[in-house]
Amino acid sequence: MEVNKVVTPEVPDGISKNELDFLERLPLKISEQLLEGFQHSLEWEAVREHFEKHSAFARILMRDPGNYRILERIYTGRCFPGVIDEYLSNTESARALANRLEAVISYVGSQIEKRIMQTGKVSIVNLGCGSGRDTIEILSRNPHLIDFLSVDCVDANPDALRVSRELARKKGVVQGFRFMEKSLINLHYSHEIDFGLLIGVLCGLEFRECVAVLRKIRKYFKKGGVLIASNVLETMPREDPFMSYLLRKVMGWRLVYKTVGELREIFEKAGYKWQGCFFDVPTKFHAMGIGVCPS
Repeated sequence: MEVNKVVTPEVPDGISKNELDFLERLPLKISEQLLEGFQHSLEWEAVREHFEKHSAFARILMRDPGNYRILERIYTGRCFPGVIDEYLSNTESARALANRLEAVISYVGSQIEKRIMQTGKVSIVNLGCGSGRDTIEILSRNPHLIDFLSVDCVDANPDALRVSRELARKKGVVQGFRFMEKSLINLHYSHEIDFGLLIGVLCGLEFRECVAVLRKIRKYFKKGGVLIASNVLETMPREDPFMSYLLRKVMGWRLVYKTVGELREIFEKAGYKWQGCFFDVPTKFHAMGIGVCPS
């Protein structure tokens, strides 16, 4: 395979040393086209074909954006082998996803414990749960909470739920869990849920679609029930522009970056009382909005 010695004498804005090292490990034609596309917003079929052939990460995202298998690899540090996947798994954007998981586990775990002290029993629904790792890790790290919780993991993907069940078994927290293969917007709940998680689902949706989803699921929650929903922020393409370019132009994953102000407006238009947000730290590529159901 033809490999670069030097990609370009002048490194374009937005290309870091890490990215330059990555480009030098690709075939010369592919790296040149990637750089030209990055600088001039061009699309290259040859680049997409190369990524699909040599990257499991890219193949999965091209067919199913946001697939839980990518998140699981990032969460556990088990990157796919190969030059492309080694790079993709170690970008700032990948680290931000791992940081997001830790932020959700920490914040939600503390809030659940407070609610249990107030009410004695807490119901949680994890909407679009994927592997369910966030709720499973909350209970795994806080086993004293298990007897006070009921957790429903909801996803339309049966394979994701299979992985979720197995993960819960391995972590020893099967008690209190239900796994539901359903659409997250067509559930039977009627003002009975204390906490809802909607992590990553909004990232690919436009503003109006986000409002519609949050409005549709509002009936699930008790008065005073809390929904935590995340969205990727404009920070990501600004701080990690090359990865954002690869996701958009090469892998065809169109993320809808938003501001914290827009996320707040989504919650409020959908009928929730905005309670602020927390972030993946230190990256701050994602905001986890907190909304309370007033009735």
